[in-house]
Amino acid sequence: MIYSRKQTKGANGRTAIVRLLVVGLVLAAMTGGALLVLHALDVTPVGIRRRNTELLQLWNDGHYDEVLRAAQAILDDEPVDAEALTFGGFAHFYVGLALSERSEQLEHFHRAIILLRRALHVPYAPLAAERDYVLAKAYYHRGDEYVDLTVYYMERALERTYDAPDSRTYLGLAHAILGDHEQGVRWFEAALEHAEPDEQTAIRVRAADSYVQLDRYAEARETLLPVIDEPGDESLVLIARNKLAHIEILDRRWDVAERLLSETIELFPQSADAYYYLGIVYEETDRGVQARNLWRTARDIDPDHTDALMRLANWGR
Repeated sequence: MIYSRKQTKGANGRTAIVRLLVVGLVLAAMTGGALLVLHALDVTPVGIRRRNTELLQLWNDGHYDEVLRAAQAILDDEPVDAEALTFGGFAHFYVGLALSERSEQLEHFHRAIILLRRALHVPYAPLAAERDYVLAKAYYHRGDEYVDLTVYYMERALERTYDAPDSRTYLGLAHAILGDHEQGVRWFEAALEHAEPDEQTAIRVRAADSYVQLDRYAEARETLLPVIDEPGDESLVLIARNKLAHIEILDRRWDVAERLLSETIELFPQSADAYYYLGIVYEETDRGVQARNLWRTARDIDPDHTDALMRLANWGR
């Protein structure tokens, strides 16, 4: 059997995309299952009117729910109050990120976008660059169909000199979702230069996907190698190991892939992906019966493992 690079490249597909979440909290990623740390908004009190300094104080104290209440009270009397629109939009976004229910998150992201877009039309509204930055992230977390606006607003925030530690990471993620992996890796590489050491692992894991889509396997390998023995987050280490094995399979380096996957299974015996990929290696090296047993193990660990189920269903055809 000739191994199909196209088929393998799609095996992980978009389900392997690691969503980066924010607010200086450690949160479960929305699709990839990784745990990542990113950043809250830093605002400078420029041009805030005296009567609205309470909003700034509540914001700086991290009382986002109270910011929402105070902003709404102001907007009830003055619907185009610049500070209330701005801080209300900021607070809706960060409150949404802290929620676990997706429908509730989306409602807050939607409200954040509405308020911040209204603030765009208020003359002399403060924190214009910060507003673009939060708008970019709100559009990203609303869903893939909005990420072109993530690119637009994040680039505008950078042009306006608001440069947050995660700005380039969001641009890399957005370009990757749009299928522009050349731009994706450019921004991921820039993100690595600006990220703290404990954040680089997550960026490397995501950047590797874009390198693979460009058939730049050597660079994908180089990106992931520093991660696989990291003493940090085990979930990221496991993702990195399986991605690296996937790359070795794409590059038809069967021996390297087999050694890596055997070691991964020793370290993470409940990794369905590791058994799945090892099954591919076995199939490609004329050990079909063992391959089928490995896919069965992957299915037993994860009954919804689509790729393993498809391999078993198509066995012998």
